[in-house]
Amino acid sequence: MTCGLCKGQMQEALTTFDTTIGDSVVIIHDVPGYVCQQCGETWYSGKVVAEIESMLNKIKESYVPEVFVGNFGFAATRKPKPASNSSIKLAA
Repeated sequence: MTCGLCKGQMQEALTTFDTTIGDSVVIIHDVPGYVCQQCGETWYSGKVVAEIESMLNKIKESYVPEVFVGNFGFAATRKPKPASNSSIKLAA
């Protein structure tokens, strides 16, 4: 697999995904992704993006403190503040 930005080689790795929901920061550890060995850009498969979006939707329905940290696959149970949109890159 090659990087969509620089055409470098992608390598599977567990990554950390972060975004904001309102004024809160959400950090999700151990997210399976592809990291470019040349430029360091991270890309995610459609299945992983769907799971991230599901997690973020669950977090949005619950409370989120200023910083929320979870692991991939974690079923969020807290109610957050209204969220801002985040951009997620799909792996080709």
